[in-house]
Amino acid sequence: MNSADSSHVLDVHEGPCVVRFSPRGQILVAGHIDGRLSAWSVGKNARFIGRAQSDESVLDVLFSPRLSVLVTRGPRRLCGWRVPDLERSFEIEAESDGGAVFSSDGWHVCVAAGRSLALQDLREKRVVCEGLLPTGNAVDVGTAPGGKLAVASSEGGRTTLSLWLCEDGTLRQEGEAVLEGDSRTVSLSGDGRLLSVSAQHVRVLETPFFSGASRAECGGGPTERVLAGAIAGAGAVVFDSQRLVESKSNTVSRNGSRTRSWCRSVFSADGRLLVGGSPSGRIFLWDLVRRASIRVLDGHEGEVTSVDMLHGQAMLSSCGGDGSIRLWDLKQTRR
Repeated sequence: MNSADSSHVLDVHEGPCVVRFSPRGQILVAGHIDGRLSAWSVGKNARFIGRAQSDESVLDVLFSPRLSVLVTRGPRRLCGWRVPDLERSFEIEAESDGGAVFSSDGWHVCVAAGRSLALQDLREKRVVCEGLLPTGNAVDVGTAPGGKLAVASSEGGRTTLSLWLCEDGTLRQEGEAVLEGDSRTVSLSGDGRLLSVSAQHVRVLETPFFSGASRAECGGGPTERVLAGAIAGAGAVVFDSQRLVESKSNTVSRNGSRTRSWCRSVFSADGRLLVGGSPSGRIFLWDLVRRASIRVLDGHEGEVTSVDMLHGQAMLSSCGGDGSIRLWDLKQTRR
């Protein structure tokens, strides 16, 4: 590994890609805009183990929490692949421009498109349940164990966050809130207590319903007002990257051109840390308890398009507009 930045370049590609660790952290998979899938075993030394080709662009990679299966999300379909050999096992026609996530049982995928949510049964290859978003078109879906879902939908310069429970093949909305400004991504902490949205900057919000707070503790009223009231209240925004000196220049890349939004942020298993990839090519690690940046990783020359964290170990993966896929050892990296 390079001692300067403690990162190891696994591959160089063309165009945007996403990186995801398997649930147990044994495998890292990268999905590319040209449809390629690449996989590495992760240990003391990363080892390339396979490659496959999808019929369409890979917009996201989803690992089943229980099965040795991953699903790639493309513009028009979901494709299933056996792990680790990346042998294709099934294909389902599904519009999913608003994101997709696995349910906790590992057999269902919740797909967002337009104003609708659809729960796909992978065994029967059919939609078993549908839900309607409160407003706007879906832009992303986040998930946490226990069937907790958060959907970000955008309309008229505002983002609506709706919270859902996915249990026993059903979808049930539990609350919603409206934030000013557009959002590009949404993610949930492992316990569902915190929610991160990102676009031009990263915000972390509390979700009182998922954290177990009662309606009385949140001020009473219908469920739809519980989350909204908490977000509007003092201290509800746990963290905002825009307040940090390091990220105030995040709209300009190193070559001076205008750049895009932050990629989807990732929580540590205990919800204390958050990792965010910026348009400037830097990766930030934030301590949400201290509400401060604790690490800044330099290595990508273009915007960071995806990051993931290996839970329980001090390791990150990232990919960027410079074409590199990197593995970071946080035990060696210093700010």
